[in-house]
Amino acid sequence: MKADLSPGLKEELLEFYNAQFSKIIKVSDIKSYNQLLSIWMNFCKLLVDSANTIIQKQSENFTGDEKTRTIEQIEAQSVIIEVVDQKTGYLFRRKLPMKYFETDNGIILSGENSNGSPSDITFLSDTALERINDLTGKGPDTPRCGH
Repeated sequence: MKADLSPGLKEELLEFYNAQFSKIIKVSDIKSYNQLLSIWMNFCKLLVDSANTIIQKQSENFTGDEKTRTIEQIEAQSVIIEVVDQKTGYLFRRKLPMKYFETDNGIILSGENSNGSPSDITFLSDTALERINDLTGKGPDTPRCGH
């Protein structure tokens, strides 16, 4: 199955989305960059919500493993970060060469520190923190079984 859009369809979609976003901006009374960002974020949310509705409807056509498969972990060799600068209100989007690994225990970001040495940042999930507290004796004092 081909997952990429054909160049013609991609151009058609870009033209359509540009026209729709331009229409929204035209009827909006934008007085600041923050308002423009807010409109853009709402536009993106509408697009994602619309796609999710279609995906859910289409998923009814699938059966078996394809539909019931769950994602146990997510891995990527780079991440995209979007931030809004608190001083200027400008939106910045950056692609970073950083490994991303996620499970129900949390997220690990791996890259290099300023010295060029390997470095990891780990964000533990609530589930992982509860397990760690339980293992170290800081969890609830109730047995999990009837022993």
